[in-house]
Amino acid sequence: MKKLIIILMITSQSLSLLSCASLENNPKATKGSIIGGITGIITGLVTKQKTENTIAMGVAGVLAGGAVGLMMDKQEKKLREALENSEAASVEREGNLITVLLKGDFMFDTNSFTVKSGLYSEIDRIAKIIVEYPKTSIIVEGHTDSQGSESYNMSLSEKRAIAVQNIFIQKNVSHSRISITAFGESQPRATNSTPEGRQLNRRVEVKIAPNEDEV
Repeated sequence: MKKLIIILMITSQSLSLLSCASLENNPKATKGSIIGGITGIITGLVTKQKTENTIAMGVAGVLAGGAVGLMMDKQEKKLREALENSEAASVEREGNLITVLLKGDFMFDTNSFTVKSGLYSEIDRIAKIIVEYPKTSIIVEGHTDSQGSESYNMSLSEKRAIAVQNIFIQKNVSHSRISITAFGESQPRATNSTPEGRQLNRRVEVKIAPNEDEV
């Protein structure tokens, strides 16, 4: 019983710290992990599995989930600050998935997969932050508009994703952490019937997620 009280006291204090640090930046991610852990505790109690192990497992889930959310909060904040004045890149967040959107027209010439030299500094800033957080995995996704054949667009999107991946590796992002996916024209963000829409669809997306063993 004494152990149970101690566990609950530690949990209460830890939740307070995690809430102060994270909820303001990303309420959904951190609240979700906390609610999940608490649900585990309550379920154990309701089913009369009132054991210290049940409580401890729920507490571990709360703390681990909160720590992951806090890590992603910090990384998101640094990325937003680093790219605040960038015309070529922007940051999005959904749950614990961070997406850095690299606009294709800023990154590449038409029909080219060579990254413009002036954009290396953008990728360098992103890479430095990624290196700071080794417990994340990176997927570089290539996308095009619908101009040209599907096979050509698929090939172009793959080459552009590889080009960005190679720069990350040159900037000390471990090869084992990073992979590429080519989507061609299959995942547009906007209509392909207008120049403005096609411009939005020509892009590379850098997805940053916590490693599976951290979740």
